[in-house]
This record gives sequence, C-alpha cells and structure tokens, in this order.
Amino acid sequence: MRPVIASALDKTFSEAEAIKRDPVRRAEKDKVIKAMTPVVGILLDEILRRLNHLRHSGATLDKVVVLGGGFQLSGFASYFESLLQKKWKNGT
Repeated sequence: MRPVIASALDKTFSEAEAIKRDPVRRAEKDKVIKAMTPVVGILLDEILRRLNHLRHSGATLDKVVVLGGGFQLSGFASYFESLLQKKWKNGT
C-alpha cells in the first residue's frame, strides 16, 4: 500500500516525504490537505480516545511528549496545545 500523499499526488515515496514536511507551501497544498484529512482525523480520534481514557481512570496529565512525523506537520503540535491547553515536548 502506497502512502496517502504519494498515492494522491502520484509521487514517489521520497517526493511525498519532502511534500509532507511542508505541505502548506507546496503548489499541491489543496490535494495534500484533502488526502491527509481522513488520516489526521484518525490520529486525532486515537489521541483523544487515549487521553479521555486516562482522565476517566483518574490519572492526571502533567506533560505530553510526542513522537513521530505527524507532529512535524506545520501547525499540528500547536493545534493540540490549544485543544488540550498543554505544552507539548516534541521528542523527534
């Protein structure tokens, strides 16, 4: 299975990786955003599901350390900071 951006834009994996690092400044930004929207939605649902589980179990959240390429996307980490009112430490 080809990565979402590579498939949507008919690019190689390497080209898609370069686009993913700064999708907003690319000529194909509308196609990139459209292709990534369902994937980001799945990621968001998973993160929120896990955080809600922690909250309902009585745990407290002092800090969040994120790993992975998703948080390298422009504006992604700041979106979660505003959503959770927590600062993120990016481990990558």
